[in-house]
Amino acid sequence: MKRLPKRLVKDGVSALKKQRWFQNKEANVKNILPFDYIRLTDEYSLGIFEVVFDGIETELYLIPTKKGGFQLDVVAEKAFLKTLFSAIVAGNKIITEKGYAVFEKFGDWHVNTNNGSQFSVLDVGSSNTLISYAESSPLYILKMLRRVLTGQNVEAEVGRFLYKNTSFKNLPNIKASLAYFNNSGKECHLATVFDFVQNEGSGWIWTLGELEWMIDQFIRDKVVPTEETVGFGMSYYNNMMYRLGKVLADLHVALSSGFDGSGFEMIRVTGEDTNRWREDLLAQADKTFSLLEKFSGDLSDLIIVLSKKDEIMAIFDKSPDIFSKLGYKIRQHADFHLGQVLVSNDDFFIIDFEGEPLKPYDQRAAHYPSLKDVAGMCRSFNYASFTAYLAYRDNNDIKDAATLELVQGVCRNWEIMARRSFLDGYFQQLTVDKAMFVTVTDRKILRKILSVLELEKALYEVEYEINNRPSFLPIPIGGIINCLRTL
Repeated sequence: MKRLPKRLVKDGVSALKKQRWFQNKEANVKNILPFDYIRLTDEYSLGIFEVVFDGIETELYLIPTKKGGFQLDVVAEKAFLKTLFSAIVAGNKIITEKGYAVFEKFGDWHVNTNNGSQFSVLDVGSSNTLISYAESSPLYILKMLRRVLTGQNVEAEVGRFLYKNTSFKNLPNIKASLAYFNNSGKECHLATVFDFVQNEGSGWIWTLGELEWMIDQFIRDKVVPTEETVGFGMSYYNNMMYRLGKVLADLHVALSSGFDGSGFEMIRVTGEDTNRWREDLLAQADKTFSLLEKFSGDLSDLIIVLSKKDEIMAIFDKSPDIFSKLGYKIRQHADFHLGQVLVSNDDFFIIDFEGEPLKPYDQRAAHYPSLKDVAGMCRSFNYASFTAYLAYRDNNDIKDAATLELVQGVCRNWEIMARRSFLDGYFQQLTVDKAMFVTVTDRKILRKILSVLELEKALYEVEYEINNRPSFLPIPIGGIINCLRTL
């Protein structure tokens, strides 16, 4: 297979480092090599490229190409998008030099590739590329996975199980998938097509709008923010968070309803599990602190967190003592936060079952305590609170201490109330569903387990933000400090 010209490699490396979906931004890229091409037409291909690093393992990335690979990342070209959707609808199998690609279509549906249809790449800050297909209104969303990993895609696996075996309906229907198989028969999932869900936006965008509105009311009316006053002002939001907790509980019940060996059954927690989770926690902490020790940014709370390394390691080292009190482990959403839900008609649709993008498929598909997803959403409330405060301060150029204190008070109490409503909804619905995978009834123990899992999540967030959004680093740093206060 022909190598790329040096100029194209140089330009490609520069472009890759600007993409959110490119994971190793800090690593030195030595070369970009063509691995295989899925030729859609004489003009367009889905190129699979090896990115060769200095000192770490090579990674594969999916990059749409034109003119035999000599024009990279043409994903925004309308002609390419029409070609890609046409191939998906046709359900083609395409033989390649090193394997083959399968476009699998579920159900009877079509796309119109004439001038009346619209194809567009969505700018949503995702770790993947999202493409919308619309006629008079949006109909389908195609998610293209840029990092090419070997193994069955977690999202496709979960979607198929839920549709075929459960009554859980709070997620978009899967319409098609694209997988690549190398000559050894190993599968790499490349894309999934979903029904478009009519919505008012993601839970994240909707939440920030609600918070901004509430801050405006408190400043206008000069109301002192307390749990009572903030709770009164966010009564609708609290009801929605209660509903979100119920939806997550129903999802967990569905994900634990499979027969033995299905991959979706409840599995009793063992000593081997708790010891493995301890090792995972310690490894995450070690990796995060290694990054923090090299971080050169000016962050006052960073010194506090660095001084807590031994304390955090000790908490994680003793974690089997509390994890042993859990009854069962189940499949998870595995990356649950406000950005992973769509708000639609006073309800929520859960999206993006891929799991945490920095982890391999086998870890994303592993069984864990159900509280791991709960911890993810609790961390998301913290992100929303902090983001809303910073946005309001900066967008309104607020300087006086009294107003800043009021905004902080609104955001802080909002987080407390949102979290409480979500947890109430979750545990109440587990009771209604007669769920058996959470056997702990002592709220004090549950809070401690949740705090440990939130601490792990905050450490993972530090790793992610350092590599992708350093300006967001104060949020998980503050989250680590808050978690330690509850342990």
